[in-house]
Amino acid sequence: MTRWLAAVLAFVAVLGAGCAVKDDGKITLGIAAPNMSANWVSLAVAQELGYFAQEGLRVNLEYQQTSDGVLKAMAVGRTQIGASVPEAVFPALDHDQRVQMIYNWCRKPVAALAVLDGSPVRTIADLRGGTIGAQSLAAGPVQLARASLTQAGLDPKKDVRFIAVGTGAAARNALETGRVGALMLYDSMYAPMELAGTKLRYLETKGIEDLFATTFVVDPGWLAGHREQVAGFGRALSKAQVWARANPEAAVRLMWRGFPLSKVTPFEDNEMRSQLAQYTARARSTDLANAEPGQRWGEYPVPAVRHWQGFTRQQGLAKRDVPLDSVYTNEFVDRYNDFDPEQVAADARNAHL
Repeated sequence: MTRWLAAVLAFVAVLGAGCAVKDDGKITLGIAAPNMSANWVSLAVAQELGYFAQEGLRVNLEYQQTSDGVLKAMAVGRTQIGASVPEAVFPALDHDQRVQMIYNWCRKPVAALAVLDGSPVRTIADLRGGTIGAQSLAAGPVQLARASLTQAGLDPKKDVRFIAVGTGAAARNALETGRVGALMLYDSMYAPMELAGTKLRYLETKGIEDLFATTFVVDPGWLAGHREQVAGFGRALSKAQVWARANPEAAVRLMWRGFPLSKVTPFEDNEMRSQLAQYTARARSTDLANAEPGQRWGEYPVPAVRHWQGFTRQQGLAKRDVPLDSVYTNEFVDRYNDFDPEQVAADARNAHL
């Protein structure tokens, strides 16, 4: 019996070793969105131009609706890389989920308080007694709104009311009919409203300029055995962002080709204008051209990570601090940037789709 058990264990060990060595490059990527859209266009570009394939990766996109959904899918091993906002990452760490930020994608806040241009509300303090509409009450921007209200001397629990208004036409209608006095949504959600003729005015919030938004995360246990895949993923994403910046219209067409459902209407000219407006809005935070001098693709500024940690404590999202080196890594930044951006941009400008 002992010999039989030893033989079985030896076989399992060999089989396990073989499985560990073999890796087909398949990665499931979870994103906090209901579908593909222009603010995620760099993922479509990386897929359609073969940038992922060149890194030996086969990337499957999975739509998880929210950052919490992304992190839950990662916790059970359904996704290997996920896109999440930091205000979901730090509470997950606080609850002992193993998660680490690996690629800083949106380097600036992408959510803002907005009112109609003709609104009597001129400052955040003027929202006292009012109602603010959000995509959902669990959405990350609500936390940023509460911080902005507190900074303006208001009590977010007593002085304002938050309601869920969704996105698109529903959110726009809530604002234009006066059901809400302000919206707290993402940049790419405001862009189609403004394109449709709704004139918005954004309320200035100070002190949160370095609170980066959507970031790519992994389980550090998975990372330990897949460093090449992470480096390749980040390099492919960086190249795709350079390509999209050089030829955004072609990037949108690549997205339509690879993800046909992202083309919402058959009216191509109007659809292109809408998608380009979304892309341009999001590029203000993702494009390296708009980053701090010297910052590279995927890189985290340490003070910004520390600011996020303090912010989540201050807002009651997390009760304890975890070591910063377990929260994020810049280990792969050199490899994310190991390509010729001029050549990639030239390829994009010469593309005809």
